[in-house]
Amino acid sequence: DDLLMRLKDVSMQFQKVQVELSTFLDVRRRVWPRLFWLTDNELLNVLSSDGSLEAASEHLLKCFCGIVSLSGSAEEGITGITSASGETVPLVKPVPMANRTLDIWLADVEGAMKISLQVLLHTALQEAPKTALRPWLSAWPRQVILLALK
Repeated sequence: DDLLMRLKDVSMQFQKVQVELSTFLDVRRRVWPRLFWLTDNELLNVLSSDGSLEAASEHLLKCFCGIVSLSGSAEEGITGITSASGETVPLVKPVPMANRTLDIWLADVEGAMKISLQVLLHTALQEAPKTALRPWLSAWPRQVILLALK
């Protein structure tokens, strides 16, 4: 009888922990909605990691379609993104990683990616009339070229 009561108590405590964990993960996903693509176990793995590029790269494809790696370091921050085809696009301004959780700096990478592509597109469009086609095509990332040619 005493054992049954303790098991019921442990079960209730476990349910409370599950609810708290679920709430915590939901809060982190609301900080950066792309985390909804990760399972609870994957998200726990990301959040419990040391915040390194290696920890992030395991889950990048689920969060960013077509991006397989980030370049940079903890000291200099994230300086570029690399696509599945191997093309690297530099970020206009590095995204700091130091003293920040991985989910926070990944959200900032998304913003920096958009700004960097805008700047690259604007610059490519300005350079297009001044440069021969072949050198211009080889000077810019493919996604910038595709946008510029539309």
